[in-house]
Amino acid sequence: MSQTIQIGVTSISGDELIHYLTQYQLLPQFLEEFTIDQALQDITLTPEEAQQSLNHFRQSQQITTPAAEEQYCQLYRISPEQFQQRAYQLGKIEKYKQATWGQGIDQEFMRTKQQYDRFVYSLLRTNNPELAQELYFRIKEGETNFADVARQYSQGAEQESGGLVGPVEARTLHPQLVQMLATSPLGKVLPPTRLGDWIVIVRPEKVMPAQLDEGMRQRLLQQCWQRWLQAQTQALTVNISAPVTP
Repeated sequence: MSQTIQIGVTSISGDELIHYLTQYQLLPQFLEEFTIDQALQDITLTPEEAQQSLNHFRQSQQITTPAAEEQYCQLYRISPEQFQQRAYQLGKIEKYKQATWGQGIDQEFMRTKQQYDRFVYSLLRTNNPELAQELYFRIKEGETNFADVARQYSQGAEQESGGLVGPVEARTLHPQLVQMLATSPLGKVLPPTRLGDWIVIVRPEKVMPAQLDEGMRQRLLQQCWQRWLQAQTQALTVNISAPVTP
């Protein structure tokens, strides 16, 4: 006899559950969790690591009392043992990441460092080339300051801050803008340049090179993990067979 799940007055069979997983687009999430379980089979935690994982999980979920933990279990329909297993899984993931990519993080950082350099800059953008040229010369000749012109004429969100933007990571910026900021002297007002639909006037203010601190190390480890997990999940072959009618 196949198992069923009772939701209110509705009983859902195992076959129907697979149907709903697919219909509600939850199958990728299930496959991801399946992939994680397979990867962590040989990872074990020491008692100290297990307790640390529990503490971190409780902290991440803002669980500070036994009552709050019980409420969490009720909300997600899990047992206290399953709560612990979820915390242990997250601890094992951290251990797996360190064992798999920890030794290569320095090289990963050097390969991707420029993406994480941050810039502070002043920006004025308009879709009027003639106006951009006029404003550029006014700023360059000292007839007015960048902030006042940006507040009056800039057509983006930077108008509110007098054109000041940042710190912003290079990976989030237009490649041409990154090139301008990385190679131009600080404080120099750059001539109007077309970036996409806009004509922009830019003045580099500050460059903040990325550092391989603990926060960056954890971030790179997480990115390695996510890339691996996505690749492994997408490579899975899934065949859903129709139930056999007796």
